[in-house]
Amino acid sequence: MLRRWRPADVPPLIDAIRASMPQLRPWMFWAVDFTDQVAVDFVNGSEQKWEQGEAYKYGLFDDAGATLGSVNLMARIGPGALELGYWVRTSHTGRGIAGRAARLVTSAGLALPQVGAVEAHIDRANAASARMVQRIGFTLAGSRQTEITSPGQTGVTMVWRRNRNT
Repeated sequence: MLRRWRPADVPPLIDAIRASMPQLRPWMFWAVDFTDQVAVDFVNGSEQKWEQGEAYKYGLFDDAGATLGSVNLMARIGPGALELGYWVRTSHTGRGIAGRAARLVTSAGLALPQVGAVEAHIDRANAASARMVQRIGFTLAGSRQTEITSPGQTGVTMVWRRNRNT
């Protein structure tokens, strides 16, 4: 299930993040110095960012309501495009959850009249994420040097893009 974050989701979100920290820390800047307050601020800020059109953040949940991860579209790469971000609880990776969620939010983003493309910015060392976005129709648009903010990063970000008409 995919739905917007709620304040009651904070404790299970913290649990899912802590359970997945070895897999998140290499790639996610927010995981490097993670505290419970990071999760509180993430969830509490989600509604305001949604209303301001800055980010569309969804929680991923199983049928019983357990937190499986997060998928987001963020308006931080310039006009006409949104950036896709996602992660899945380690115990649930390899089941197609990230791909299904990313495909759904990408389609929703591309349905917005002001959005012509969705991009995924993935460090070149993160092969699993690159394979996933490729499977759901993103193509490699280029690469660029970026600041290293997490221990697994190389400083080369691959920009994967899916346009409205693809």
